[in-house]
Amino acid sequence: MKKVIVLTALLLAATANAELILTGIVDGTSSTPKGIELYVNGYMDLTGYTIEIESNGTVSGVPTWYTDWTFGAASTGSTGTTDAIFENQFIYITSTVDDMIATFASATASNTYYGSYFNCNGNDAIAVKDAMGTILDQLGDPADVEGNTTSAAWCYVDSYAYRVSGTGLDGGFVISNWMIPGNDYLDSSPNGSADTPFGTYLVPEPTSLALLGLGGLLLRRKK
Repeated sequence: MKKVIVLTALLLAATANAELILTGIVDGTSSTPKGIELYVNGYMDLTGYTIEIESNGTVSGVPTWYTDWTFGAASTGSTGTTDAIFENQFIYITSTVDDMIATFASATASNTYYGSYFNCNGNDAIAVKDAMGTILDQLGDPADVEGNTTSAAWCYVDSYAYRVSGTGLDGGFVISNWMIPGNDYLDSSPNGSADTPFGTYLVPEPTSLALLGLGGLLLRRKK
């Protein structure tokens, strides 16, 4: 029995690595709503984690990232100190809180946060960084655009980008892990800004749990 308990503890520890995943961004119909969606996979203290924006592409090929949100601190455009403890949930950061909540069922008053600088214009790259400043996840490659160019394949002017379920963290930008319908998609959609998959992201299957069950079974059979 002790062997089973030890193996269970080790395997559970191996699958306990929590993640903050960037799952979506929207530049909605008539510019509302505007903001991002994140998913916290597991239990996390996000103190010091940041969301950074590279606005309108690079200047002479050199990207400039600006910190627009810091968890657990007074963030730009927020009111007071922001929350930092989350568990298995979506988080929304937006410049249009009322519109975000009205448009997406998964966005509520308890998980939607106001940031005046989340006024993304469809060619702004977004990066998620940990407290050490390491990029964990990213949407867009600022080297693809310069100035107000919006022709890159990842641009989302009056549109959205949404992560493919089961993917992430990427440690950068992997375009194949994103659904990006192209500029002006929401302008021509019959449902407008509501025609996005916000709130539908599913985390990767915890395949190690299958190993956990198999390991426990094998040990029991040896008894």
